[in-house]
Amino acid sequence: MIQIARLMILIWIALSVGGCKSSVDQFFADLDKKFKPKTPRDYVKQMLNVRDADQRREGIDELIKTPTGRIEASVRIYILILKSDRDAQVRSAAARALGLARAPQGGPALLRALSKDRSGLVRLECAKALAAVRPLDAPKSLTKHLTGDPDKDVRMACARTLVYYGDREILQPLITALGDPEFGVVYEAHTTLKQLTGQSFNDDPARWHIWLTKTSDPLAGGAPAKYSPPDLRSWWDKVLGKNAEIQKRKNAETGTTNPAPIRSDRYGTNKHE
Repeated sequence: MIQIARLMILIWIALSVGGCKSSVDQFFADLDKKFKPKTPRDYVKQMLNVRDADQRREGIDELIKTPTGRIEASVRIYILILKSDRDAQVRSAAARALGLARAPQGGPALLRALSKDRSGLVRLECAKALAAVRPLDAPKSLTKHLTGDPDKDVRMACARTLVYYGDREILQPLITALGDPEFGVVYEAHTTLKQLTGQSFNDDPARWHIWLTKTSDPLAGGAPAKYSPPDLRSWWDKVLGKNAEIQKRKNAETGTTNPAPIRSDRYGTNKHE
C-alpha cells in the first residue's frame, strides 16, 4: 500500500513539473472513476454497449450479482441478449444469468438456445441453467442433447442437470449415455442414475437395461437431487461472513454477546481488554 502511495506521488510530481496541470487533473479524475464503485445502472449500460462484447459480458456477470439483476426487467434483457447478440460469450453469459435469476419466464429461451444455438459454449450454459429453471418440456431437450450433441461438455452438463428431474422417461437415455466414448459423460450419467434410482450397476448398460425392464417403479429407491444456488458473494464477503459465523458460534458456546475489544500491548501481543 505504501509503495502504491509513493508511486502516485511520483506520478503527480512528474506531471506537475512538466507543467501539465490538466494532465494531473485528468489522471486523478480517471483514477477516481476507475475505483469508484459501480451501480446496477452502470452494469446495465455495459450490457447495452453495442461496440464492445467484453463490456456486455462483464455487465451481465456483474448485474446478476445484485438484487436488481434478478428483477423481471433484467430477466427480459437477458432473454433478448440470449436470442439476438452476435457474440457467443455474451449469449452464454445471458444464459448463465437466467439460471442464476431462477426466472421461469427464461425457460423457453433457454430451451430454444439449447436446440438451435451453434455455439457449444452457449448450449453448455443453457444446459446448466436448466438445473435452476425447469420448464415442463426440459427433460425432452436435455435427453436429446445428452445422446446427440456433438460437444462432450454439453452432453456432460445435460447428464448432470437431469439429476434434478424425477421422470422415468429420462432413465433410458441416461443408460444409453453409459456407452458414450467420453469418460466424463459416462461418469455423469452413472452418477445421475444412482441418485435417481438408488441402484448401482456401474457403467454396464446391459445390466441397467435388464433392471429397468423388470422394475415397475425404478424411481422408488432414489430421489431427484435438491438444487442449491451458487454463492454469488465476492471472496472477501465470504471471508467476512465466515468469520462472523465463527464468532457467533463462539459467543453461543461461551454465553458472550459482545466480546471485549482486542488491543495490542507494547510487544505486539493481542490481548482482550
